[in-house]
Amino acid sequence: MAYYNEHIDMKINAANLDVTQKGIPYEDICCMARHAEIEARFYSENRFRLIKTMMHQGLAPKYYKVHKFPIKALHDENQKSDIICDI
Repeated sequence: MAYYNEHIDMKINAANLDVTQKGIPYEDICCMARHAEIEARFYSENRFRLIKTMMHQGLAPKYYKVHKFPIKALHDENQKSDIICDI
């Protein structure tokens, strides 16, 4: 459980770093910052559900598996919203 939690912390922290780029006057960077806000919020609000699901599925604590799972969950849940910018 700790491994999953630490990985989600890392994803939240990385997204929050990208959010700081909101004021940059380049649309692609602003888009990245907007997407990062969605990511940080999703991972923060769904941390325990994601961890519980990973544990329930017996997801091995391997970096590539734990890295991909929350990203897929984010995109599955937001597939109808515009989380990817049209640049």
